[in-house]
Amino acid sequence: MHYLATLVGREDAPGARPGTPEFEAEVVEYAAFEEREAAAVAGGAALFPSADALHIRRSAGQTLLTDGPYAEFAQVVDGLYLFTARDRAEAAEIASAIPLGDRGRTEVRQVVDLGD
Repeated sequence: MHYLATLVGREDAPGARPGTPEFEAEVVEYAAFEEREAAAVAGGAALFPSADALHIRRSAGQTLLTDGPYAEFAQVVDGLYLFTARDRAEAAEIASAIPLGDRGRTEVRQVVDLGD
């Protein structure tokens, strides 16, 4: 079964902005997690802050594009992992090893198998 772990954290926390020394230090911790869980992790990525986002909506046959954050939240999705696990318990074990420190949380959801 596939699971998606969305990493939710504060955008104003040290290490949240790619390219900063704090971010680069955290990359080392995430690389160690990915190495330990290499058999399960299918992919992962950090995301730039929501101020850099592009929101796309369809309404009445029109495509609407909006720059920047859609809403102001204290915490936003700042990364993700796609991984495999036998069951929910193993998914929780793998996701619990993601090195978020004290600055965030992880939401884990099973991916629907659409039979591709």
